[in-house]
Amino acid sequence: MHAKDSIMVGTTSFTSNIALSQKLMGIAKIANPDAVTILGGHHPSVMDVDSARHPSIDVVVRGEGELTVRQLAYEIAKGTRKYRNVSGITFKDGDVVRNPDREEFVDFKDTPLPSFDIIPEEYRNQLLCYVVRSRGCKYNCLFCSESEY
Repeated sequence: MHAKDSIMVGTTSFTSNIALSQKLMGIAKIANPDAVTILGGHHPSVMDVDSARHPSIDVVVRGEGELTVRQLAYEIAKGTRKYRNVSGITFKDGDVVRNPDREEFVDFKDTPLPSFDIIPEEYRNQLLCYVVRSRGCKYNCLFCSESEY
């Protein structure tokens, strides 16, 4: 599948690669201007309003995104582009709108690992994939974004 065939395209971002993530979403918009571009990760979770103002970003997912992205994908698939009932996102609707935070989270004890076997053989050695199966931190360091969401 290519971006031109997609109804939504998303990526994650840290502060160190925010410019690259924005550029990637810009490329997705060029390939398919109707695709909804979604940005998540540490930087957009803390700087959500600023991130949502970027012209190539349609929706910012704040904090843990598993349930939020699922609900957002459902709304996008309906074709209405009405996101006011999706918790945990910041998006453009004329002005930037910041929905309430999501209160429920995924229990990773019951979550299977990703199905890497569905990736075509010719791409398997070209991928770099991080799988994070923990959340949070018991400390509250001032320099860390973890305590922000």
